[in-house]
Amino acid sequence: MGYLELDISAPGHRPESLPASPCNHFQFQPVSRGNGMVDFSIRMKNKLRFSTCDAPHVPTSKTHEEIILVELRGDLLMITALGADGSPGSRVYAQRTIDLPETSLFMILPELPSHVRDGAFFPALGTVAILQLPPGQQRQLRAVGTDNNSGQCHGWIFDAIEDASSSN
Repeated sequence: MGYLELDISAPGHRPESLPASPCNHFQFQPVSRGNGMVDFSIRMKNKLRFSTCDAPHVPTSKTHEEIILVELRGDLLMITALGADGSPGSRVYAQRTIDLPETSLFMILPELPSHVRDGAFFPALGTVAILQLPPGQQRQLRAVGTDNNSGQCHGWIFDAIEDASSSN
């Protein structure tokens, strides 16, 4: 199990960063970022499909359903695979790039930011969109990415919706 460690002495550390804790026990205080989303930690039901690296947005496999933990801390988005027993697995990191009305876009990171240490880091490339819908509706996540972690390039597509029992 990996733990997130923020090195507060690192250049560029932001005071609104929260202290490290196991990913299942993050305590968040909402932080407003103008038109952007506030910090959150939610479980989402994900419909994962695989693709090729030449056309990562075009699915080539059947849908695999899974639960993921999605956390926003400042401008850093973390997507953690959860095992059937709820235990955390590998974790993708993404940096906020653009805020639009009701949507924030993120760039998936091939390397961890210098102030983060995480043994569960899963390096990849791609884009994530988080759709913040009107109150009473569940958030949605869409992502397309590629990785070479197995020695070969693989593409994948996330199509996730907030678990109705998840909150924050």
